Amino acid sequence: MWAMIDQRFYEALGPVTVRALAPSADIGGDADRRVSAASPADRAGAEDLCYYEPRGTKVLTSAPGACIIQPALAHLAPNAGALILSDRPRATFAKLLPSLVRPRGFEADAAIHPSARIEAGGLQDVYLSARAGVTAASNNADIARRELARSEKLLAAGAIAERDIEQSRRASIAAQVCVDVRGSSMPTMKAKARPLSNIRASSK
Repeated sequence: MWAMIDQRFYEALGPVTVRALAPSADIGGDADRRVSAASPADRAGAEDLCYYEPRGTKVLTSAPGACIIQPALAHLAPNAGALILSDRPRATFAKLLPSLVRPRGFEADAAIHPSARIEAGGLQDVYLSARAGVTAASNNADIARRELARSEKLLAAGAIAERDIEQSRRASIAAQVCVDVRGSSMPTMKAKARPLSNIRASSK
């Protein structure tokens, strides 16, 4: 399921087992369960990773392949194939996501026919989708940076070992790379460009 991931810009790296995805985490259920994509919790399917931070005691009715959830709330995800227990589900999700998907590469020299035209709606959709992607990537990068800062404080206090912080460092780097890639490929809507209403597909 690709409810959260836009296949035009990202590609799957999985499937990967839950244990391989989160080797240092406490896992409940089937640690050998394979996941290959990510999705919002309420729409997650058998091969999806999601996180669940409910308000109150609402039970998750979907059946995700793996769900990241706080230990005290594990009973609220009874249909998950596996549970990744974390005190900070959203931050953990952001940290694990780069192991499941990565930005697609695009060939700069790809040939475009001189007669090609873009419909108004198509151009606007691409722009809006790219802008949303940059925003999402920036949010994930912020979460990864905060998680790394927290881990570095724990390391300085002697609460965790050096090896325990490596995953946070990799996640922070991967998240920032994602921001850079999405930002550099972000289309622009210049004020002097022709109005979208004047653009029509043609093949003369």
